[in-house]
Amino acid sequence: MENENTKKLVVLSEIDELKVIANNHYLMGKFNDAIKVTERIIEIAETAKLYSIVREYANFIAEIYKKIKEEDKFSLIRDDFENLKRNYENLLQKNAIVDAHQLVDKFRKDKEKFIKLNDIDVVTAFIKTDEERWNEFNLKEASLKKKLEALEIQFNSYLNTFCESLIGLESDEAWEMREMISELKEVHIKYKKVQEK
Repeated sequence: MENENTKKLVVLSEIDELKVIANNHYLMGKFNDAIKVTERIIEIAETAKLYSIVREYANFIAEIYKKIKEEDKFSLIRDDFENLKRNYENLLQKNAIVDAHQLVDKFRKDKEKFIKLNDIDVVTAFIKTDEERWNEFNLKEASLKKKLEALEIQFNSYLNTFCESLIGLESDEAWEMREMISELKEVHIKYKKVQEK
């Protein structure tokens, strides 16, 4: 019995050492090495009839294969993604948030035709960050529009009041002011049309 316990301790000690090595390989992206070490862990665990360890490391191998698949997919779009990130950051520095968001949206639509982007963590995180930034921008823009609408109403009210005060005046100065107000209204109308686009 004592001999059997000693053997199990030796086996568990060896498995623990191999676990550290397998995890290190995994973290360094050396997936093939991680698989080889993990297969060795499974062999040792099966021999010692430690089936919970066999299951645990069979799942770990499945996780490694999933990561390999993700890396393979990412390698297909890596250059495009790196270009996207560079261009996106450049646009953000210029405060061109709309253009930056459109760039990400186009990338997503183009790439999702042949690859599931949700399987690639780095891309998913990038798209999520853009969506958060985009939502924040839209909230600020909506708030500004409300403030501008209130200012527009106030401006029109002052303009109309001022125009009414000029009615009946016949001087050249009053005439010039009416023309200026008329030009301001035209500029305002053009501004509204641009805003609606």
